Amino acid sequence: MSILDDSIRFSNSIEYLDLNNLKEIDTDTNFFSFPDNESFLDLVSSIEIFGVLYPLIVMRSDSDGDYDVICGRNRLLALRSIYKDKKDQGYFKVPCIILERDVDPLLIQGIIVSTNLSYRKLSLEDRIKSVFILNDILVKNKKHKNEYNVASTIAKKIGITRNTVNSYMELKGLSKVALGLVYKKHMNLKIAKLLVRQPHEKQDEIIKILKNDINNFIRVKALVSKYGPQSSILDEKTKTAVPITWERQVEFAMNLIPQKTTITITVEQDLVEEVLEKVLDVKKNYIKHHPTKNGNKCLKIGVNQSHMEQYLKRGIIKKEVYKEVVVKKDDGMNNVLKSLLG
Repeated sequence: MSILDDSIRFSNSIEYLDLNNLKEIDTDTNFFSFPDNESFLDLVSSIEIFGVLYPLIVMRSDSDGDYDVICGRNRLLALRSIYKDKKDQGYFKVPCIILERDVDPLLIQGIIVSTNLSYRKLSLEDRIKSVFILNDILVKNKKHKNEYNVASTIAKKIGITRNTVNSYMELKGLSKVALGLVYKKHMNLKIAKLLVRQPHEKQDEIIKILKNDINNFIRVKALVSKYGPQSSILDEKTKTAVPITWERQVEFAMNLIPQKTTITITVEQDLVEEVLEKVLDVKKNYIKHHPTKNGNKCLKIGVNQSHMEQYLKRGIIKKEVYKEVVVKKDDGMNNVLKSLLG
């Protein structure tokens, strides 16, 4: 099913237009990244050997005699490079298909997205922007009547899952600054979804406050939390409850530290049992001093089950120690380990 409006009309024949009458459309409309040097040189080489295999799609611009290149920007740049180097008139006349004027700008972007999706490996930024544009087109198209159909159609077109499409669509409420961080992978999607429900001004303020720590989940969560007029917060200095203000909320958030962390220890095989016993001592001591807390939740041990299986078979570690330190009632260990432990 076509995602573009059936009313779009192209010229019935290929027209050969002068190279100097063709210009790139603005980068806001064609947001796709330019090719790297290697890809560009490959394109130049291909055109020199085979010529322009696919006509450019162009539309007459406001300037007399000029045309905006809707599809074929990279081919246009390659042709300019070749002509500048060789002055060969064979590269000056460019095969083009002309798109009628007064087309909805959104549909122009739809054409650009659709043609680029067919051959490009998309960056995260290009994928998200493509999802936004295709969604806007499909929502306006009467052939697609609900969100499920829209998301499914976009997913098939781009080659991602419907859940991924929906995740990207949640980002539409991000400020320009926040979206820029997502595009550059400086902000993860989990944080983005926390910020997206906030006004743009607050999003930008939180980004300014946290700077390089923007992916600190507990701090972002504290900064986006809403408090009522009667709410209070613990003052660390006086250890008393004080009325909450934005300044105090920021101070509270900046003082938060992770409640849990991960420590990775790599040991030789002859030290495995000793380390497990030491860990067991720590767990028992913790439970002794915190009888109301669950030791397994406070000290979660992860091991390489394949290695443990071999150590148990060789008698390098005792199964009683392994079971007490590592095994929990809901443990998803493999069948071999279960049989070894009895």
